[in-house]
Amino acid sequence: MGHVEAFYGGVENTEHGRLHAHFEIWMAGALNPTEIHQHLNTEEDFDKHLFEYLENIIKHDLPQTGVIVEDDYEP
Repeated sequence: MGHVEAFYGGVENTEHGRLHAHFEIWMAGALNPTEIHQHLNTEEDFDKHLFEYLENIIKHDLPQTGVIVEDDYEP
């Protein structure tokens, strides 16, 4: 992944009393929010590349419930 500059994690309860966590990791050398906004405003296709990158790195898992989820389902 590279060198981590900062990280943050938080744990919360769901409505069903289960714990789950959210984490944010800031990589060394990554653009800061102001730089991201500047690139979005000045570079054509930056938004497409950014969203492709985010779709690639953001992960989520569904619990093993036996429910079949179609591949094209978008929550």
